[in-house]
Amino acid sequence: LSVVLSILLLMIITWLILGYYMEDSVESSYYSVLYVSFFLAFVGIIIFPIDIGLSTEGQKASKGMVILWAVLYVATFIMAFGVLPIMRDYWKSGEFSRRERLKETIKSNIRMYLILGVIGIIIVLYLLLSKMTTLSSLFAISIAL
Repeated sequence: LSVVLSILLLMIITWLILGYYMEDSVESSYYSVLYVSFFLAFVGIIIFPIDIGLSTEGQKASKGMVILWAVLYVATFIMAFGVLPIMRDYWKSGEFSRRERLKETIKSNIRMYLILGVIGIIIVLYLLLSKMTTLSSLFAISIAL
């Protein structure tokens, strides 16, 4: 019962936060996607203590909890690096047709991720070649980022 009430309270708080900071000109479709992404980002606050409580009782992590964390991680990742940047650039685009807006948005996002990917590869190569890190610790670093 307390988890359900916490989630309901979180839904209300998320709605209030977005309502406070959102401009009046934002369309309801954008508001809905932003609401889902904020809620997904905040819901870990409720899940984390439950997970800690279960693990301190000596129980092994349940399959359901592992799946929940994985779904939450993947959904938040997709929203943060896929859906929201495309929506942001689509909304800011100066093109007149929807097709041209979407085309410009996808091009700019591909360009941004290519630049970030090249920079990331350069950093990884520098860390590996300068012997500042090992290949096995690089995996842990990538998870932390």
